[in-house]
Amino acid sequence: MLDGILYLGTVAMLYALARKLGGRRYIAASVAVLYGLSVIGLSTMVMIRMYVLLALLTVVLMYFIADLMGQFKPRTCIFVGLTLLAGLLTQYYFVFYAFFLCAAYVLWALVKRQYKALAWFVPCALIGAASLILVFPAALDHLFSGKLVSGESAMDNLKNFAQYPVRLRTFTGFATHGLKAAIYTALICIGTLCGVFPRLQAASFDKRLNLNWLVFIIPAVVTFVLVAVISPVDEARYIYNLIPAFVLAVGFLLDVTDTTLGDKTLTDFARVLAFLAITVLALYQARSAPPDYLYPEHAEYNAMLEARADAPCVYFSDNHFEPLTEDLIQLLTFDEVYVTDDQDLAPMLDYVGDADEVVVYIDTSVFWSSGYDADELLGRIRAETDYKQAEELFTTGLSTTYVISK
Repeated sequence: MLDGILYLGTVAMLYALARKLGGRRYIAASVAVLYGLSVIGLSTMVMIRMYVLLALLTVVLMYFIADLMGQFKPRTCIFVGLTLLAGLLTQYYFVFYAFFLCAAYVLWALVKRQYKALAWFVPCALIGAASLILVFPAALDHLFSGKLVSGESAMDNLKNFAQYPVRLRTFTGFATHGLKAAIYTALICIGTLCGVFPRLQAASFDKRLNLNWLVFIIPAVVTFVLVAVISPVDEARYIYNLIPAFVLAVGFLLDVTDTTLGDKTLTDFARVLAFLAITVLALYQARSAPPDYLYPEHAEYNAMLEARADAPCVYFSDNHFEPLTEDLIQLLTFDEVYVTDDQDLAPMLDYVGDADEVVVYIDTSVFWSSGYDADELLGRIRAETDYKQAEELFTTGLSTTYVISK
């Protein structure tokens, strides 16, 4: 429910952003539809709440900067600082697009000689970003730790030049798969502009084209390349917050096409038809492929456990919450779960009683948690108890699940 509200908020803010940049209503609505019904957009909503919140905060930051470009207001600079802090507290990768976007705005303001705006914007942005250390000092520990998601791993990936082509191809595949309707719309716009190239040149020479959209689009492209290279794993969720900017690029092409063709060629009725065609295309794409869920294979695991819901469940973990958290949805299948780090099997036997079979979770992750040797532990169970048979049901990132029986 909350994820849906945040996602609708992202779509609404994206519409408002397109309008703030000067796009007509049908263009802003097209941008909202292309993002809201995209496979990768819907994946943002259903994957992890952190990422849908991150996407919302990214679009909010874009909106505030677009507002500054339209009219300088000191309070907007303060809102930018607060949004930067909120985004950094949500997910560290927010910093990359935020940095390049703020840098693009600074360059734009220098060209426009908006020095008063910069005098407010730069300190507010720096204070907002630096406040992360005051609010959450552990961020420094995370940054310099040697864990999978850390500054050290990011630098290692950055220095691994051999992986660049594969990484870029993989993340480009994520984006193109999830934005097919937007890509088709962009190609139609490009084809139309090629067909009326002299009119496009005239519009460019007359300075009728609104290039302010590029302040938001170019930083997204730069950030995409950087994130694709340094991300700890090859997963689309690391670029979810960049997708609104990519869809905004389609809005830019629609705006350029609209300006180039003009009112004599594009009537209001034609614009409505264009929006309806884009909506149909987006709906078709939304039905063509399901969104990406977190751990979709767990539905099969849950079905395995439901057939054994009446059996006792024992979880071997050395007081680590990570594997228990990952397995929580599965563990809810059972009325109760016996969690133990006791190497003596007697308490476990007292708990399971005379049960013919027992579901056993073993915390096996060396990196994140206990790192038990499942074979060694099952060998002890066979040797010291009547449970001689062990069937592996499934393995997740942090644990392995078995059914032991007599």
